[in-house]
Amino acid sequence: MEFSAPDPWRTMTKEVGRANRRPITAVIAYVGQLAEEVLPLRCGDILVCDASREAVQAGSTDAATLARFRRRGVKILSMPGLHAKFILADRSVWIGSANASRHSRDDLLEAAARFTDTTAVARVRRWVDAIVTEDAVLSAHDIGVLAHLPVRRDIPMPSKARAPALLPDRVKRLWIVETRTAVPSLGATTRAERAHREVRSRVRAAIGSSALDWIEWHGPLDGVSEGDWAIEVANGRPLRPGYVARITTVRKNVVVVWFARPRTQSRPNKDELFVSSRARSALYDGLYRVPPRRHRAVLDLYR
Repeated sequence: MEFSAPDPWRTMTKEVGRANRRPITAVIAYVGQLAEEVLPLRCGDILVCDASREAVQAGSTDAATLARFRRRGVKILSMPGLHAKFILADRSVWIGSANASRHSRDDLLEAAARFTDTTAVARVRRWVDAIVTEDAVLSAHDIGVLAHLPVRRDIPMPSKARAPALLPDRVKRLWIVETRTAVPSLGATTRAERAHREVRSRVRAAIGSSALDWIEWHGPLDGVSEGDWAIEVANGRPLRPGYVARITTVRKNVVVVWFARPRTQSRPNKDELFVSSRARSALYDGLYRVPPRRHRAVLDLYR
């Protein structure tokens, strides 16, 4: 074990910048402005960070920096509530306190330890493999949406993760909701910010700890109720099933729908989902109801 303090970035930056290294995975909670100076990732690397709306609006993660990383060919994933910091290489892992930013390098007292024990590296790699899922990948459009969010220091940050909720064996109603990425309206964003803590408390009481997110829905949503379950298909990519925690009206035919998504073991593609659900025609544009007899078959795709 190698210990580095109070300036671990001096050593870590040098290792990440080696010309002959293999691709690495950096799991860094917050990625600040010009983070590439301390974390010189390149094509083939993976960056996992908290790029939630709250983290970006609080100024903890910088969307412009994420965009530059993506243009380099770095695969970027977002995990709201992430607070871990480590850099996983082929045969070693750095674990420490430092976020990726100039502030961390120049102003703070940080510490990190480098482990080369094969068992320790393997355990970290298994954990990373479990969290690196396709529905967490940020596209260029996703990052562009984040870049338009105003930075405000009073935005509440995602809270520490607790014991994960489990996907239920049975649900009362199950829906498929097709969405596309777009910049949310100011009205929807304001409603969502105000409701965040209340919804989080409601979700924990109902199903336990899970990833919390919301969409702005335009058009009829008749039949969908709080307490139902829904699978969002975002830009053609099915996400994890979500518990409908709250539906709030923004204006006529525009609502904010909160989803709480438990962790799952696997993920189907769009064709598998629609074949299994037998959802042939939409009730409304982009909204499908899964027949009750198909609920188990659909949920089993995620187990």
